[in-house]
Amino acid sequence: AMKLMGKHRIQAPVDLTLLAKTFVFVESIGRQLDLDFNLLETTRPYAANLLKKRMHPKRIANLVSKNLSEFGDLFKVMPRQMQLLLRKLIMGELEIGLIHNTLEPFLQEQRRSSQRQSLVLLIAALLVSSALLIQTPRQPLLLGYPLGEIGFCLAGLLGLMLLFSTLRQD
Repeated sequence: AMKLMGKHRIQAPVDLTLLAKTFVFVESIGRQLDLDFNLLETTRPYAANLLKKRMHPKRIANLVSKNLSEFGDLFKVMPRQMQLLLRKLIMGELEIGLIHNTLEPFLQEQRRSSQRQSLVLLIAALLVSSALLIQTPRQPLLLGYPLGEIGFCLAGLLGLMLLFSTLRQD
């Protein structure tokens, strides 16, 4: 069965897989204690009794009666609720809230990506402007240092910060 499931790329539900592993485990312990142990034969009377109780006509009748009673209660309140719903819809007062569980991580990654792109643009602007400043015959100074070289150093520091933050995040 496992080969057939693998061949057709079928995955069994986790609960079913765990149940099968439990049966195999119980069967192996039973065989260690008694070589003639057969889990299927041992559990058959219990399963038959359980099935007999669950499928008993009286139990099924009780379930149907309970469900019909609940449907009756629902049909009593439904017209009034529909009326209120339609009134809110007509008056423009109907609000529908939607919470998307997987949207927040996506938005967070989108913000992080936008911040990185902004930083890359800033670094590129610093590099271009610093290159242009270095080409001038008389460079402007800031605190006694050439502004072009300060721009290159700042761009390098920002680039390293971006690199380390990217490596740390990924």
